[in-house]
Amino acid sequence: MQSPLAILGLLANFVLLVLIGAASLPACSEPSEPVDPGVRAAQLDDLYTRAEGLVHYEMPQVTLKTQKESFSLDLEEHWKNSLKAQYVTFPVSRAYYDSVEVGQRLESNFDETSFIFDGEIQSYTVTVSDKGFGAMFCLVEGSSCTEIEAADYAELLVLNTSRGLLVQRDASESAYYREGVQTMEEAHGNS
Repeated sequence: MQSPLAILGLLANFVLLVLIGAASLPACSEPSEPVDPGVRAAQLDDLYTRAEGLVHYEMPQVTLKTQKESFSLDLEEHWKNSLKAQYVTFPVSRAYYDSVEVGQRLESNFDETSFIFDGEIQSYTVTVSDKGFGAMFCLVEGSSCTEIEAADYAELLVLNTSRGLLVQRDASESAYYREGVQTMEEAHGNS
């Protein structure tokens, strides 16, 4: 077990690393490469011309956490493992969303290789770290729905106010289609 002085030293090193890392990061207010307004207008025009519809909906999402777990009393080892944890968010079906709970362990595999070669007892786990609903924005072309950024969706709706090719066809305030084009539900037989 680590002595209190050793733990204090680790904490001081951590604070120092955070301060050095924060000083080397660019300021949040620095803009990325500016996009030529003419190029951006051409991109939006192309998207609008291709679009048979624009759809916004809420999709159930689950965030999974993958982490190495070490069976040790070494606090530094546990700290390193938690810093190296990886989080990935996936859109899922409503049935799957309802079947999992936050904190639920989905998978745990013992690492035989590190046990044999290093004598360490470790495993890798996958747990549900978060779940919720996230906004999805789609450009409808034919029977497919291509995900677009929220900013693109908003700008295309502004463009639609002047051109008016896309109209609301159902009770949803977030689905716009060209006249004569089937909604996603109609195209997939869910009407």
